[in-house]
Amino acid sequence: MRTIKWTILGSLTLTVPAAMGSFACSGKGTIVYQKGVPSGVGQAGARGDDVPSGSGGSTGGKGQIVATGGNSPDAAAAGTAGVEEEVVAFCGDGLMNRAEEQCDDANNNDADGCTATCLLEAGWVCSTPGQPCEYTVFCGDGKIGVSETCDDGNLNPGDGCSDTCQLEPGYACPIPKAACRPICGDGMVLGREECDDGNLTPDDGCNETCQTEPGWVCPPAEACRPTVCGDGVPEGSEQCDDGNLLPYDGCSKECTSEPACGTVDSPAGLCASSCGDGIMLASDAEECDDGNNISGDGCSATCTSELGYECTTLTDEPPAAIVLPIVYRDFKAGWEESRTEAIAIAGGHPDFERPFTVLVDEGLQPGIVASTLGLDRKPIYAGTADAPIPGTEGPEYFDQWYRDDPTQTVSLRIDSTLTLTRQADGSYSMNSATDDPWQQRGGFFPLDDFAEPQTFGNEGQTHNYLFTSELRYWFEYKGGEELLFSGDDDVFVFINGTLALDLGGVHRAAYGRIQLDTAGGVASCTVEGAGMGGGRAGGGGQTTCTPVPLTAAFGLELGKIYEVVLFQAERHTTESNYWLTLTNFLSSTTTCDPVCGDGIQTPDEACDLGAENNTGEHGGCNPDCTLAPYCGDAHVDTDFGEQCDDGVNTSLYGGCAPGCVLGPFCGDGQLQTPWEKCDLGAENNTGAYGGCNPDCTLAPYCGDGHIDEPREKCDDGPANGTTNCREDCTEKIVT
Repeated sequence: MRTIKWTILGSLTLTVPAAMGSFACSGKGTIVYQKGVPSGVGQAGARGDDVPSGSGGSTGGKGQIVATGGNSPDAAAAGTAGVEEEVVAFCGDGLMNRAEEQCDDANNNDADGCTATCLLEAGWVCSTPGQPCEYTVFCGDGKIGVSETCDDGNLNPGDGCSDTCQLEPGYACPIPKAACRPICGDGMVLGREECDDGNLTPDDGCNETCQTEPGWVCPPAEACRPTVCGDGVPEGSEQCDDGNLLPYDGCSKECTSEPACGTVDSPAGLCASSCGDGIMLASDAEECDDGNNISGDGCSATCTSELGYECTTLTDEPPAAIVLPIVYRDFKAGWEESRTEAIAIAGGHPDFERPFTVLVDEGLQPGIVASTLGLDRKPIYAGTADAPIPGTEGPEYFDQWYRDDPTQTVSLRIDSTLTLTRQADGSYSMNSATDDPWQQRGGFFPLDDFAEPQTFGNEGQTHNYLFTSELRYWFEYKGGEELLFSGDDDVFVFINGTLALDLGGVHRAAYGRIQLDTAGGVASCTVEGAGMGGGRAGGGGQTTCTPVPLTAAFGLELGKIYEVVLFQAERHTTESNYWLTLTNFLSSTTTCDPVCGDGIQTPDEACDLGAENNTGEHGGCNPDCTLAPYCGDAHVDTDFGEQCDDGVNTSLYGGCAPGCVLGPFCGDGQLQTPWEKCDLGAENNTGAYGGCNPDCTLAPYCGDGHIDEPREKCDDGPANGTTNCREDCTEKIVT
């Protein structure tokens, strides 16, 4: 049993059990111990039986001693003076009774707001001594508190800030209570990002806003790579890929879908336009059509307009030029050039470089082709093998004009483009007599750009003369369309599978004109030896003619898509001219651009807070919808109050914290557990007894298990108060 020993004025010694509430002894005097008597209360001593003297009282504290004197003056004096056990103040007693205490929650636990040394932990409030402390940091309140690296105002994981307010990998959350955004350029594809190749460099497949660029594909966990149109694998923005680069077979050489025209039984009939083919039709209820089936670029995969974009059509803003695919086929001459005798060349095509002695008549010769196209959408020869049309050898050879030669011995196919430039009247035109490079070459010689073995070469001439061309174009019929053509030799123009202009034959430059009305009718006229200046390139002005209605049933419906196709043949080495003009044939396609300042952030914009807020303010958005300087851009913007910026800014201690401020550190006067045991501020972290060391470890203190003289007489560590060493590191007199 633990006992307490008091010595009173050196004359009376008393040993009692420490746990006793009261005791008494008799004899020459009486001492009474009463535990719990309020401090400051004295109690008269009882008079001894054999001592006539009086008694003395003593003020008590936690316990009280009352001595009753007998005949001994010393005893009487002792009784009068009284002795009490000293009240010990210590951390964990639930009282704020020591100068160094910042809190006291009546326990000696860390991480509950008040440490075992009674220091207040950051993020806690300990308002009532002896009561539990309260944590003031709440995830989802839009305020970044201690231990939080973000707070977007919600508890939804997967949006950049977790349900415990920790920044999720790949995101930046620079503004509290605002949505986090994926970090473009970190190599992680998140949120609205379509790709992330680890950089912000454009033209490498993934642009500076982490959107896939046209002509590229960025598979997950793989590097971006250019799509290969013609490899048979539709990828990226490719709508189709049929394994070749040939136009006019349903899939263009750019791997976009081409309208399918006619029916299985007839070449005539409207063309079926599909969403993503770049042809916008009001009749198809398309709001837009930008030539792809990718959402997020202003025009969705279902051809509806997307918020945050403004879409325009070519009819609203017509382009400066249109570039049309054109197919050339180079032919080997079939005859020696002679006006006196016909000498056939073995392996050559008999319809090309046909001598005048063989030609029955030189000039326009309509009727070489039938009035409608074949089911393969190619011209049909109007004659027969037994009765060939003059100037031709028959259907077998004519069928080679606009079809590929699988043997590549008679003709060679070359795919190219033809550019038509916008004119002052809104039409689009190419004139070999006035436009380069044709004017410099002295005529329309497109195959001069291709050498053998792509072509058969010039075959002894100054230019490559002997070739055909095939050009197709799709348009939305509105009425008022006009096509003008002047050139040589043969030219056949079909609209909706029906012959609309026939300039057949080996002839000088001839002029033709086609007009469409709003009732579905077509009118046409031709003039021989006109249009290119009297039949010669660079000659006089254009000769016009007045179209007359054609009796053929073209069957055009307003608002529908139809095909116009132009077949041409240059069959003789006299000259080569080509002048094509299209008016109102421009089909409507859509281009969409983000609207910076509308407050809607699109994938093409880094930010958009609205025109009035796109001021370039720190942490906001520039007027051009690029990011203004912000916390997280790895640049310390001291002008905007940033103390640091490491690009991540998630340090909870000793680094750069959210908000680009220095994170908690030793010496800031805030106790940050578990990194610190104390922090009284840099000026107070002096290592003084009972205080804090400069490294925020505890300075010597009562309870550390080490006797720090002269302040301490003992120190049993956490056991103080249960041993001979009291809570204040003074000794108890124990027997």
